[in-house]
Amino acid sequence: GSTLWLASEKEPKTFDGIISEGAFATLSEAIPTWNAGRFPFGDVVLAPAATFAEKMSGIEVAKIRPVDGATKFNGRPCTILSCEFDNLVPLSNAKKLAEAAGVEVQMIPGSRHAEGYVTDPVAYERIVMNLVERVR
Repeated sequence: GSTLWLASEKEPKTFDGIISEGAFATLSEAIPTWNAGRFPFGDVVLAPAATFAEKMSGIEVAKIRPVDGATKFNGRPCTILSCEFDNLVPLSNAKKLAEAAGVEVQMIPGSRHAEGYVTDPVAYERIVMNLVERVR
């Protein structure tokens, strides 16, 4: 989900439309949530891992901001999906992306992270086809 927004920031004209599900808005806000879900106090115990990854890769976590790509895509066809019971990427991320892109969040009821299609394939296909029609 987030990768498309990152790519669209660099090359927005490459994409006629974007659909994302379970995308984080900023990596610096997403990491503590991911780590907290691993085990009790995971956000505290695993916090140094981001610093270590930055040192090893040379990439600053704070600069990984899919929300900036969504801002550049504002006014163009896109759909932002969120799964009701997503324990990895909270709804707040989808809301930030949607606000930046100028769209509403499409919620997939009863689904967990990246399981929207599995949970309700009919609703999921309807949402995707709506985007396809807007792109045409």
